[in-house]
Amino acid sequence: MSYADWLDLLEKFNNTNLDNESLEKLLSLDGNPAFNERLVPVFGELIGARLQLSTNKIIDELNNIFDDQNYMDFMLVSFKKEVNYLIKMLDVKILDQADRIALKAQIKEKVDKIYELLDKKALEIDYTGVLSMLIKSNGIKWS
Repeated sequence: MSYADWLDLLEKFNNTNLDNESLEKLLSLDGNPAFNERLVPVFGELIGARLQLSTNKIIDELNNIFDDQNYMDFMLVSFKKEVNYLIKMLDVKILDQADRIALKAQIKEKVDKIYELLDKKALEIDYTGVLSMLIKSNGIKWS
C-alpha cells in the first residue's frame, strides 16, 4: 500500500463515523517501514482531532446534558463508544508500542478531564450525588 493510499484511508477516519468494517481493514494492513515514520504523526493528529470533536460536543452540550437524564445517558454512551473506538484504532500496525502508549496516555488524560468536568458540574447541580454516580458508572474502564 502506498503512502498516498494510507493518507486516503486515514482521511476516511477523519469524521466521527464508527465504521467497524473500515476499522478492521485499517487494523489488518501492514505498514511500510519506508514511510511509517511519516504516517505516525498523521495518525496521531487524526486521533487527536476525533477526540477533540467528541469532547467539544460534550462541552457544547454541558447544560443540556444535565436537563434531561435520558440525553445525559445518550451523550455518555456516545462518548464512551467514540473513546473505545479510538483506543481500538491504536492497534494499527504502523504504530510501535511506544507510540501506542503515548497516544493512549493522551486520550486518557483528555477523557479523564472531561469526566472530572462532568462530575464537578453534576455535584453543583445535584447535591444527592445521583448524577455524579451516573457519570462515574458510564466512565471508561482503563486497563
